[in-house]
Amino acid sequence: MKLSNVRKILFITLSNIGDVILTLPVLSALKDNFPDAGIDIVSGPRPEQVFRKDPRVNKIFTYDKHASLKDKAGFIKKLRNERYDLAVDMRSSLFPFLIGARNRTSMIICRGQACLPPAKLKHKRLAHLEKIKPLGIEYRRQKNIYIDGKDREKIKILLKDKGAGKDDIIIGIGHGARSPLKQWKKQGFIEVIN
Repeated sequence: MKLSNVRKILFITLSNIGDVILTLPVLSALKDNFPDAGIDIVSGPRPEQVFRKDPRVNKIFTYDKHASLKDKAGFIKKLRNERYDLAVDMRSSLFPFLIGARNRTSMIICRGQACLPPAKLKHKRLAHLEKIKPLGIEYRRQKNIYIDGKDREKIKILLKDKGAGKDDIIIGIGHGARSPLKQWKKQGFIEVIN
């Protein structure tokens, strides 16, 4: 199915920063396939900062999963009033249906990636991209994280102050995770670093 007349998109992302980073290729694909459409984001409070300076993003709606039922209903009503042509939901929630989006990703959770045995699981980034394929949305490989000029300068200064040269290879290790299920053992990090 190829979508047409998509002018307003709601991208519903995940709750943790690392998980959100893995959904950014979907945001890139949306902007590539619908360059004139406005893209709004539903994000949890923590990963909202990932989108704050991103020029692909029109508005950010912060969703509090601990809000009262009344507040959640008000949140849904506010999104419904936006009248989205397309809702792309990385959570597989009822949001796209409840806000009345004209087109939306499937709510079916056990399809493709989710139904595979552990030995055949795909990287999460690829699994997220699978979600938009039935809509005819293609992804071209590219850099997906937006960093503005001001932040790039801060990074250059920080690296220079730490002794990193222009031609040095820099490897970043993200050693923490909020969920114990995503935390890795110390010995594993030592092996990877070595």
